[in-house]
Order: sequence, then C-alpha cells, then structure tokens
Amino acid sequence: MRLQRKFLVFGLLTAVWLVYFSLLQPVVGLAQVLSETERLGYEQWLHSLERSINGRTKANRSENFPLFPFGTPGVESRADIPYRRLTISRALNEMELVFSDAAVWHKRGAFGAIAMARNYRNLTEYEQALSWYERAADLDSERSYAAEISREILATAIALEDSLRVTHNLINTLGASNPTGREEEIVLSFRYLLVHQDDRNLALLIQKVSGLEQAMSARARFWLAYALVQQQERSTALAELCNLISSGSLSHGLSEQQRAWVLTTLPDLLVMQDRCAEAGDLYEQLAACELEPLRSWGIFQLGNLNLLSGHYLRAQMAFKRLCQNQTPSQWQKQACDLAVMAEKLGQIKAEAEPYGAAAHYE
Repeated sequence: MRLQRKFLVFGLLTAVWLVYFSLLQPVVGLAQVLSETERLGYEQWLHSLERSINGRTKANRSENFPLFPFGTPGVESRADIPYRRLTISRALNEMELVFSDAAVWHKRGAFGAIAMARNYRNLTEYEQALSWYERAADLDSERSYAAEISREILATAIALEDSLRVTHNLINTLGASNPTGREEEIVLSFRYLLVHQDDRNLALLIQKVSGLEQAMSARARFWLAYALVQQQERSTALAELCNLISSGSLSHGLSEQQRAWVLTTLPDLLVMQDRCAEAGDLYEQLAACELEPLRSWGIFQLGNLNLLSGHYLRAQMAFKRLCQNQTPSQWQKQACDLAVMAEKLGQIKAEAEPYGAAAHYE
C-alpha cells in the first residue's frame, strides 16, 4: 500500500505541475528525440501489459506479485500452512540436536546452516534465523553463498524491524567493492530506504549503483529509476527508463503495477524535460489502450498538453471525454473542472483574437 501511495503522489504532483504551467507560454521542445528502439519498446511494453492483465482477468485470477521483503508469492494456497509449520517445527527440533555436534555442523557446511535459517524464517522466528545465517556466513569459507546470505540476512532483519542490523547490512552494501551479483540485495536496500525516506543513504546507493551500468539487473534498474524520480533527478531517471523499455524483455519480472508506473512515468518525465511532442505520442498510445487506469491518464495528460500549448478546444474535448466516461476514473472530477476552464479560456482567446492575441498562442 505504501508503494501504491508513492505512485499516486507522483501522479498527483505531475498533474498539478501541468495545470499550473498551462497558463504560461508554450514550451519549446528540445532537439533530442526517442529512438526507434525506445518507441517500439514502449509500444511492446504496453501491449504486453494489456495481454497480461486481460488474460489474468478472463481466467479470474489475482496478480501473483512477490511480497516484500522475501519475494514470496502474493497469492498462494494457505490451506496447508498450519500442517507445514508443524512439520518444519518438528524437523527443526531434530536438526538442532544433530547440529549441536560441531563435527556434524561443519560437515553439513554453509548450505545446511542456510537451510536451518530458512526454516526458522518460514516460522517467522527471525531472531533464530539470523543466528543461523551468521553461522552459515562463518562456514562459507569459500564465499560460495556470500551474496545469498547477505541478501537473506538483510531481508530477515527488515522483517524483524531490527533497524540496527538493517543499518549494518546497508553499510556493507554501500561499502561493497564490487556490487555486481548483489542486485537483489540492492533492490531490498532501495525499497527500505524509500519507505523510510532516508534521502542521504538513498543518494549514496544511487551513486553506487549508477556505476554498474549494463551489469545491473532490470529490477535493480527499475528501483534505481524510481529512486531517481524521488530525488528529483529526472533526466537520469528518464535515461534509465528508456534503457529498461528498449532492453528486449517485456516485463523483467516486474509486477503489473510497476510496469504501469514505467509506462506512465516515462512520458511524464518527457514533459518535464520540455519534450512535449514525444510525450504526446506516448500519451496517445495510453489513451487508446484497453486498460482503464492507463487510458484515463493518457486522456487526462493529452488534455493538459493541449491546455499547455493554448489549444483550448482540443483540451476541452479531451477533458470532456474523460468527464463523460461511464467508467469512473481517478481523474474524472479534475477533468470535469478542467473542461470548464478550457472552455472559458477558449472564449477569452476567441474574443482577444481581433486584437492580435492569437500570436501569443502559436
């Protein structure tokens, strides 16, 4: 829910920005344009998301998104959980006795200790889980499981709400000489810092991750872009999103909501970079798509762009289209109000045209 609120707040800020600037003179677009690969990638992402949601809806299934911080499925059968926990508890009692023998403990090695930690984690016994992760780290002399252990310790500390341990692991992440291969740990770090609004360490993490360039996973790139938006680093965020949509895959394991955020944020950032014509092309695609939240946002932003450029009749038509939509949408009330404002501005413009005012709108 907190992530949803962050997405909503950014959308609201974008809308407010556009409305306030609609009374100013038109913005001159920059020479830079989206590449053919980026435009095609955007279109493919949109159609892929449409197929994904429509197919799931027809099958009457909920989205099975991964839950934070462990990445477990958001939708799963829970009928057997009490029995599974009882089985794990009994097995752990037996394994604890076995592992009390130091020779057996070292024979089982790091992998055995990790298995113990995960079993305790499944029982939500996070303190015990952390103890076994620490044993696993001690046994992992060749560091074969170092990235795995580090990631799972951080996730378990977050679940335990142990801020001291979380901070300790975040420092290790920020201070790692080579972050490559620790992308999932980096994703956890981004999400934790964003939720706790730790701008200082978030800026340090952005600096650390930005050096990874092409070696970074797509999920880490998504969270980097999201963090950059929160830090008002819009041009860099735009570049990261362009890389994401043009990299060949259609989802990268992102949730539907995250993919939708990419599709709406990219044209919003183009507007903020004074690249309104390119943004308009992408909003046109959203306005014509089958997904209601994306469609209403595309229509709403097309209205704002026309309002911004002084095309008040076009703006009025776009806002009326959204205002009169039979399917309620998030922006419907604002669209109704803006339709009235666009109509009045159009009347003022028409009355002023005999006095040469039209030149100020072209």
